Amino acid sequence: MTTVGTKRRAIVAMPSAAQFDDFYCTEEDAREPVDAVLHWLSDCTEETQADRLNYLEQTIFHKLHFNTDKVNKFKKLKADRLPAFSDMKWDHLAPVYELGSSFRLLSPKSQESYVVPICYLPFHLHRRFKAEGWLKMDVNGDVETQSTEAGIVNLGAYAIESVLSLFSGRIISRSEVFLPKSLFSRGGRVEYQFFTLGNTLVVVGEFKLGNLTNDNAAQLFAEMISAAEANKSRYQRVHGMLSDMDSHFFYSYNPQNHKFTQGLHFTTKANRRILRLNNMVPVINFLFSVCLDAMKDWTYFTKDFCASRRNTTDISSTNVEEVKALPTPPDLERPAQERKSLPLWNESYELIRQAQERMQFSPEETLTVKLINERGDAGLELLYDSMNCLPRLSSLEKGLGPKTFSQLTVLIDTESAKDEPKAVVLWQEELERMREEIKLN
Repeated sequence: MTTVGTKRRAIVAMPSAAQFDDFYCTEEDAREPVDAVLHWLSDCTEETQADRLNYLEQTIFHKLHFNTDKVNKFKKLKADRLPAFSDMKWDHLAPVYELGSSFRLLSPKSQESYVVPICYLPFHLHRRFKAEGWLKMDVNGDVETQSTEAGIVNLGAYAIESVLSLFSGRIISRSEVFLPKSLFSRGGRVEYQFFTLGNTLVVVGEFKLGNLTNDNAAQLFAEMISAAEANKSRYQRVHGMLSDMDSHFFYSYNPQNHKFTQGLHFTTKANRRILRLNNMVPVINFLFSVCLDAMKDWTYFTKDFCASRRNTTDISSTNVEEVKALPTPPDLERPAQERKSLPLWNESYELIRQAQERMQFSPEETLTVKLINERGDAGLELLYDSMNCLPRLSSLEKGLGPKTFSQLTVLIDTESAKDEPKAVVLWQEELERMREEIKLN
């Protein structure tokens, strides 16, 4: 085998298609084609080797049709050579998934007919979110003054926290959680990950400093693929958000057919802080819509899964594939035993579905502030009732908790009224102790 050129982007002579076929055969003695491919990989400079590995992967990827067993065999060759998330390149990922030339407009070939139903939160809620965003910028500075990526991440936190607070602790955000390796990357840590029950990852978020690039999107897409790997056999659609706090792009990845789908794109850049916060309203609405749709998918999957496991152990203790493989003795007839959690999952799914429908509007409807507020409040009531069918992810709060921000304020006021006199007594004792120490000294 020969190599043409020595530069990193050199054209190289590839092993033949027949060698690829033999390389993935299952017989133990099929060593000659394997040796040929390994020789082709090793007979080059270290710089060229990375390109050969990626080109080899892209060449065989469609041929294998995402066959897990065969792909795993190839993974062993790349175990130590896979890039980190931050090193992902659009040119390596885009051809495999037919993404096109730019992350701003994905190729129609890569996408499926999936649209996130847009839900509208009440305006009075957005007013509170704007106040929180204003205070966030008082603490961290405006977007234009940021000089590090961490600053952009901190500014994006208020939108994420505003949305997740509406799910009553049933979706939580975790930062810098390690994601497993996939066919394209060796895994790594991600800035924002949204988890729901069963440790299922539903959304990943990337915030960048400066203008967004194709390679930034490649990093996000690699993280979404790894998130799907982390979910294992729970074929949950994974959503992704890419933002520099001026532009916000949304995508989703379906691990069942390996399709990326482009969502909406928002621009929030403005020359005044209040205008930027006003422009964030549709971004927060859409992020809420994404989380609501992901939660609906998860409750639908879980209720069906519970129904299929009526006589098995708890849902969190066994892998889905292991359950499917469990033998059922033909001579053993057991009465169907409905799982205790099944009615709750059914009720939760139905309430989420109703909430989503309630907060949407058809093209024929005329929008008004009053109508959006009324429908938004009604939808949030249904969402609250749905979430309270499910256990909290927090280990401290097991009860229902307050429904609205007003009820939360009342709860805090009531409990604080009990605690404040006790606090004053303790502080007074501390002051007296300090006076005594001053006298002694």
